[in-house]
Amino acid sequence: MRGFESCVDPRLHFGLGKNTKIDSLRVEFQSGKFYLSKILSCNKILIVAESDAGAVAEKSGKQQEKPIFQSVIGPEYQHGESAFSDFDREALLFRMFSAEGPCMVTADVNSDGEPDVYIGGAAGQAGQLFLGEGNQQWRAVSVPAFETDKSGEDVTACFFDADGDGDSDLYVGSGSNEFNPGEAALQDRLYLNDGRGHFSKKQDAIPLGKPFATSCVSAADIDGDGDLDLFAGMRLIPGHYGQAPVSFILLNDGKGLFQPAMSQYPALQNLGMVTDALWVDIDGDKDPDLITVGDWEPVRIFRNDKGQLVDISANAGLSGSNGWWLCIQSADLDADGDPDFILGNYGQNSRFKASKKQPLQLYVNDFDGNGKDETVLCQYYGEKSYPLPLRNDMVKQMPVLKKKYLKFEDYAGQTIQDVFSADQMAAALEKQAFSLETMVLWNEGNGKFRLQTLPPAAQMAPVYAVAAHDFNGDGRIDLLLAGNESRCKPECGIQLGSYGVVLLGQADHGYKALSATEQGLWLKGEVRSLVNLPNVLLVGKNNGKLEAYQYGK
Repeated sequence: MRGFESCVDPRLHFGLGKNTKIDSLRVEFQSGKFYLSKILSCNKILIVAESDAGAVAEKSGKQQEKPIFQSVIGPEYQHGESAFSDFDREALLFRMFSAEGPCMVTADVNSDGEPDVYIGGAAGQAGQLFLGEGNQQWRAVSVPAFETDKSGEDVTACFFDADGDGDSDLYVGSGSNEFNPGEAALQDRLYLNDGRGHFSKKQDAIPLGKPFATSCVSAADIDGDGDLDLFAGMRLIPGHYGQAPVSFILLNDGKGLFQPAMSQYPALQNLGMVTDALWVDIDGDKDPDLITVGDWEPVRIFRNDKGQLVDISANAGLSGSNGWWLCIQSADLDADGDPDFILGNYGQNSRFKASKKQPLQLYVNDFDGNGKDETVLCQYYGEKSYPLPLRNDMVKQMPVLKKKYLKFEDYAGQTIQDVFSADQMAAALEKQAFSLETMVLWNEGNGKFRLQTLPPAAQMAPVYAVAAHDFNGDGRIDLLLAGNESRCKPECGIQLGSYGVVLLGQADHGYKALSATEQGLWLKGEVRSLVNLPNVLLVGKNNGKLEAYQYGK
């Protein structure tokens, strides 16, 4: 993409200089078949169809190995995103935050030994429960309570035993930027399981008061009293992007009634715009520690010290790790007995660039004094940082600037300090992002961690979902990364550069990216969730059909 009404020619153009012909042209397709043509003259357009291709390409004289993944029939589900546009309400945004579902979680909810799956619905679409029936067969079941609550957008969910009766209950978190703060559609819900896979909503289980847009939920026995408590991370305040919402610790009374307890955990007071979080025992002391990531936020680690959470992020080496983090997954990647983490970020294949010396900047303030915040994103070009919004969007959002910038040439070359007064800038909230790379966070023990940027193949698009597993059976944990984003301003371009990336684990913390032919995945669209079942991978896509892939057989 190049911007408004401007794209790259989809034809592949090869300049031959003074040459008038080429000796051969070979075109390989994703299926492994190839087309070969000898002696071609220049100055012509050649159209090659896969139906014209011959046999599957061979490598090193051997027939190509079977790809790791093969497409199979999975649960029949279509996610239907709403047509809401964030830009109509906040003209200065560059990407939308109202299309972050569907979530997917799995558990054996009816105790038949088969994994079952819950898939969250978009706004106006009920969540769907699928019961596993063995041999990769699934049965959709109707749950009236899900239908009643379909106005919300399900962006996160968690199966856990809320009431201590030994079965898996379901917490569903509602998010999206399309509602107003405090709307009922943003209220999270708890559904209790009767042990046979029948769910009913537990009223008043989560008295959060004015709800924000939830991004993640994770369960653990935080206080050591024998029941499972929750951390619920909040993504944003709808309509007020940049302002920090309040995340929640929810303590369980043992019967599935939860009370907010953030006042007991002062280290969690300023988490900002949280996008994902996990409870993991990082230090081997048998209690759950908390790790969080967020938009414009650093990676944060909180050690559980006898029920109190202590921020050890700075000592862990994570100062200045601010990014546009989207997701986090945990696995013992190097088999040393402690958990490591895979951190999904926005990637390096966009117009957005960030570094320690030249960070992305976000300024939030009611610049025009109309009672509503404006959010201005800035990026360095050369030695100066400039506002990224176009003049039209700035004037639309703040009409008081129209007289100052009657022409586009008046606005060109203006820094944000030129646009706004010193008093306005002093009153603004400033956020920074120093890195957009998707990374691995290696746990080196003794409270120390090390960030490692993953190979270029992992940086082609925003990473919203990660699966960590030994997919090729060589004894090392591999990574599957997926994401993409299409709901962006035209001047930024859509971010659809990933079709799913498989990184095979190597010795010495290395990773090898596979081609699409080798991995067998071709995940077009916006992937928002991955569920890894025994030998089957489920792929949840925003506004798309669920896909299933078999591996290891």
